[in-house]
Amino acid sequence: MWVEDMNGKIYSVIRGRTRNDISEKYPNVFYTNDNENMSTTKFPSIYIHPIGTTETDSDLESTDINSAIFTQEVQITFNSDYEVKDLYTVLGFISREFKALRFQLVTNSTPYSNNGLKSISARYRRTIANGDII
Repeated sequence: MWVEDMNGKIYSVIRGRTRNDISEKYPNVFYTNDNENMSTTKFPSIYIHPIGTTETDSDLESTDINSAIFTQEVQITFNSDYEVKDLYTVLGFISREFKALRFQLVTNSTPYSNNGLKSISARYRRTIANGDII
């Protein structure tokens, strides 16, 4: 069904559109949509994943999903070699492309540090209808 395919498509589009800009400034950028990735960690690490999909606009028969609200979370992490401004730089590239896809910024966190790692996260939301092209 189209809904299951959409989350992977969103990840691929955001990664594809931001990779050149981010890797120009941070050549070791690492993208993932897997919360248990076992590869060697590189920084910045950008984890893009869905946090929920809700069906909307069902018809009386309710046999198909006509549209759904997609919410994506992005978590950006740097090690202690970088500054907080680097978090905002990467988040800016990511936000630019989510906005180009007509997503709304739902929330973004205050940068935080834990055991030498600096992180920031943001959530984006958009209603997508069956047949919409992303």
